[in-house]
Amino acid sequence: MTVEDSVSYNVIIRGFGLNGFEEEALMVFNRMVGLGFSPCSFAVKSALQSSAELRYFREGMSIHGYVLRNGLVPETSVCNSLISMYAKWGRIDIAEKVFDNMGERDLVSWNAMISGFCQNGFGTEALGVFVSMKREKTWVFNEVTLLGLVQACGLSRNLDSGASLHAHLTGLGFLSNVWIKTSIMDMYAKCSRVDYATKVFEELHDKSLVSWNSLIAGYCQNGYEIEALELFHLMLQDTYLRPDCITMANVLPAYIGLGDLQLGQCIHGFIIKQGFDLNSDFVLATVIIDMYAKCLDIESGFELFMILDNPTLASWNAMIFGFVLNCQASDGLRLFNQMLQSGHMPDSVTVTAILQACSVLGSSRLGLSIHSFILRRNSMALSLCVSNALLDMYVKWGRLEIAKVLFNNMHEKNCVSYNTIIFGNAKVGLPIETFELFNEMRYENQHEQASIAIIGVLQACARSGDLRLGESIHTQVLKCGFQCDNFVTNSLMDMYAKCGSFNSAHHLFNQFGPVRETSSWNVMIAACGIHGYGKEACHLMENAENDGYVPDSITFVNLLSACSHSGLIKEGCKYFRIMIEKYGIHPSSEHLGCMVDMFSRAGKVEEAYEMMMEIGERLKLESAWGALLGGCRMNGKVEVGEIASEKLSRLAPQHCGYYALLSNTYAMAGRWDEVAKVRGVIGEMGLVKKPGFSTVKI
Repeated sequence: MTVEDSVSYNVIIRGFGLNGFEEEALMVFNRMVGLGFSPCSFAVKSALQSSAELRYFREGMSIHGYVLRNGLVPETSVCNSLISMYAKWGRIDIAEKVFDNMGERDLVSWNAMISGFCQNGFGTEALGVFVSMKREKTWVFNEVTLLGLVQACGLSRNLDSGASLHAHLTGLGFLSNVWIKTSIMDMYAKCSRVDYATKVFEELHDKSLVSWNSLIAGYCQNGYEIEALELFHLMLQDTYLRPDCITMANVLPAYIGLGDLQLGQCIHGFIIKQGFDLNSDFVLATVIIDMYAKCLDIESGFELFMILDNPTLASWNAMIFGFVLNCQASDGLRLFNQMLQSGHMPDSVTVTAILQACSVLGSSRLGLSIHSFILRRNSMALSLCVSNALLDMYVKWGRLEIAKVLFNNMHEKNCVSYNTIIFGNAKVGLPIETFELFNEMRYENQHEQASIAIIGVLQACARSGDLRLGESIHTQVLKCGFQCDNFVTNSLMDMYAKCGSFNSAHHLFNQFGPVRETSSWNVMIAACGIHGYGKEACHLMENAENDGYVPDSITFVNLLSACSHSGLIKEGCKYFRIMIEKYGIHPSSEHLGCMVDMFSRAGKVEEAYEMMMEIGERLKLESAWGALLGGCRMNGKVEVGEIASEKLSRLAPQHCGYYALLSNTYAMAGRWDEVAKVRGVIGEMGLVKKPGFSTVKI
């Protein structure tokens, strides 16, 4: 049929959009505009909605430009579609600008903005929109508004507002809506008030399987594994209800979270007693295999797998992943070969598991072979999941150049792709490259994990000491609104400390106010240690304890290191005892290494040796003995150095650095014959010392 007028085009575009033919709707829209016809607001809405569904960022931006050029901005319905489109893409900032510039808003506009903020995790902002909405003289609301508000309270963990909204909804009689009541349960669970969620559940007159499943999931989300199981057992008492696959999927994480193998075996027995035939219900069989694997009983999982007459591909995949998870990557590869022989063609999940096995084994030859296997199957080579697994494998092997080629040739990229290559560059200290990749990631509308990506950029700046670029990244953090992310702020503090700007790190730390996580205290204590402020580190530790924070193993590593670099032997010994006696933390290699280094810097190698003989000898800690050998070189203690070297020759016979330390210890004492012998051993073993390097950014 030949289309010759704008009315026909508008009808066709709208028809395609309403029936889910997004590609066709956009194609006709572009043709219509290209021929000079003017689409109506309904056609523009359909084109925007199609761009949103297909996630065609550039196409949607182009249509937005057309709207601006042709004066369609005053159209409320068009603006509503723009808001929804940008919100779906994660560009809530642009959606908010469209909303703010609207001349007239209707209920759909307000609902779109509230829902948009909720979609992107901004519960507080969604509630703010509702407050503004209430200021309108003719404001109204509907059930969509209420659902959005309940979700916003859950996302913002705003229990007070959520409870008030619950009471208001009760008075208005909206609780007859099952979706609203289920959302209220979910809201309370997100606010860590499972007791309130339980009360709402108990008020339900007709408790469906969906409501039981929802509350069980809420318990698991909050770490109430035992309560989740009790609720599950209570559900079983209802003779009209029979657990389905969703029920089991919600319950099994509780067993995994408890890490109790016996409970896992009980659920296995329950499934059998319920009459589930695992030979026909492969979903349940696969879930049980996965449970055994995650409870580190791979043998039981394998026994179940072996009794299956005709395992599905999902069952093979679960078993292969289980072997990899249980540090039996070789067994996983053997099972993969058996799977191929059984006639199953691997899918992207299978290959992802195999690539993880190759990463664990560190076998370049095997990994390259699997890569070739993938390339021979064109459809698999185009899989985003497989491409990301390949990318991760090469990054973990340190083959960054190959990873870059693979990344550049990927047909499709997502946030996982960008984060993998960003952290690969960060690992070797390439801040410019990481920043460029981050900007590309944002341009390509990969905003889902942008806060994680920017942490990689900050790590690269910290490794390279590039303060100027780090400050630029800080500006980007503020523009993107990531300053509320505790992990991002901690990374900023770490970057400033390692780039020499202690005051900037301390300023960020103070911005946390009275609410700080243990990780933030850890970063600030480490910053004090880097800059030689040992007393300040001890003062921070006292403040943390006074505020009720419980230090962890990392806290004491940072604190002991700070004491070591500041010569605070008395304080270091005190906190070492506190760590063991008060907090029950067993000394690790890092803790002992710090103590040995602290004694060595003070010339007390004998005390360091006594500590190693008392604790380190029992734990066989390589790095701590290495620190002792370094202290012997520093103080010229040849006899103790020989003992430490003898320990290390058994613990790490291929570590060239320890032989070099022993050689330098002999050299400090003028024992050149021994120096020659050690260097001869290094040559005979074919060991090569990796050269060190340092950089200074001006």
